[in-house]
Amino acid sequence: MDLMGDGYPLMSRNEPCPDIIILDTAQLTYRYYKGETMDLNKYFNKYFIETGVYFESLINKYSYYDYRVDNHWLAVPLSADFRVLKFNMKTFDRCREEGYDLHYPPWTWDKVFEYADIIHKCTGKPGLKVLHNYNE
Repeated sequence: MDLMGDGYPLMSRNEPCPDIIILDTAQLTYRYYKGETMDLNKYFNKYFIETGVYFESLINKYSYYDYRVDNHWLAVPLSADFRVLKFNMKTFDRCREEGYDLHYPPWTWDKVFEYADIIHKCTGKPGLKVLHNYNE
């Protein structure tokens, strides 16, 4: 197997095709332009006719740019990505020693943003930085 190839065949003779194929979102546009995807718009429209609910409205917030190409829905998100929250303990401790009201985790997201603001006041530098994954 080369790095750009498939690890195993998607389907073979005498075996049923899979119901679901999980692709990284980066593959969708590539596969769309190779004609290897199916437009899901008709299924979303059918769902609306049957339920009165726009399926797109349920997933737009999370997937609009990742799962649409040329105004065609190509996929539905089945998994979620998460990031690990890290913090600089030395900076945190220094700000605590200077009298700032900071406490170690567990934190809520509201507390993360509050502490980022406090750390900015303490250090004069951004208190929060979002790091990307190696493949983004």
